[in-house]
Amino acid sequence: MAETEWRPANLDLAEAVAPLAAAAGCPPAQFALAWVLANPNITAPIIGPRTQAHLDDYLAALQVKLPADTEAHIDVLVPPGTRSGGKLDDPLYPITGRDPSRAAASVLT
Repeated sequence: MAETEWRPANLDLAEAVAPLAAAAGCPPAQFALAWVLANPNITAPIIGPRTQAHLDDYLAALQVKLPADTEAHIDVLVPPGTRSGGKLDDPLYPITGRDPSRAAASVLT
């Protein structure tokens, strides 16, 4: 992770996502990738497997079915229009993984 991402608050978020992943029946990394894949605004996430095991794990995310309330749980952890990292948000380029119309609306209102 980049230095701006390696923060205690982000580690707390990762711990909070673990039970959501368990409820979906997958490891947290697969849950996160499945969440990104479920966003219609993302055409192709970029993955960087170093091993065949990493690639197999990433590909397994294609089979993960996220519960209907996943986005609501994520919204509690990281409200739309915000981010957990230390950089400033640009309302014209919403956070990856968030619905841009929801994120922009929350920033602009």
